[in-house]
Amino acid sequence: MAVQLELSLDFVRFSEETREIQTDLNKYLNVVELRYFGYRSADSASIIKLIGEALEWAPIAVAATVYLSTIAKHAADATWDKARSMIQHNKVGPLAHIANTLSIAATKVNPNAQIVVGITFPDENIAVELTINSGTTEEIILDLSVFVLQSEKLSRLLQVEIQKGNMPIGSAVAEIQCNGSLLVKWTRASDLRKQELIIPVLAKD
Repeated sequence: MAVQLELSLDFVRFSEETREIQTDLNKYLNVVELRYFGYRSADSASIIKLIGEALEWAPIAVAATVYLSTIAKHAADATWDKARSMIQHNKVGPLAHIANTLSIAATKVNPNAQIVVGITFPDENIAVELTINSGTTEEIILDLSVFVLQSEKLSRLLQVEIQKGNMPIGSAVAEIQCNGSLLVKWTRASDLRKQELIIPVLAKD
């Protein structure tokens, strides 16, 4: 399954811009499906959502590794100025391109639009979704890097949870913690009990 772009907003009017977003993302990803959702109410949040299997995020994994490892080396002076300078690094190019495309798309849609990235498991009907509330390129890069590098590990651990009888009902929610770990929460289908899974910072096998 390729990455799927979902737009939860009154975006049908902007079909040309949507295709431009898809073309820009496809420089490094494989976005083949566009889905539109209309507003449920005037107060509903605009959402730009990219969902795909863990392996579909692989093309920007190297860039994410370079970005986070460099930031970690400069932890004492890891300011946004340092983050901005890293965006110019050639090896971070693919990641910066995706983040910048999403940032521009969010600006066009709504200054308060949410950007959501996710992986599907165990099939395309259920996903783990991370909401990126800030639309700046630098902050999108940071959150996207953590999520991409944890996606394969996350996918495998969730498969284990499903085998243990912890199949979710609906999608799971991912949250990046202050220490960089990934917290995943979902509701178990069998008894509607809340479940949690924590993946440490850049967890290894």
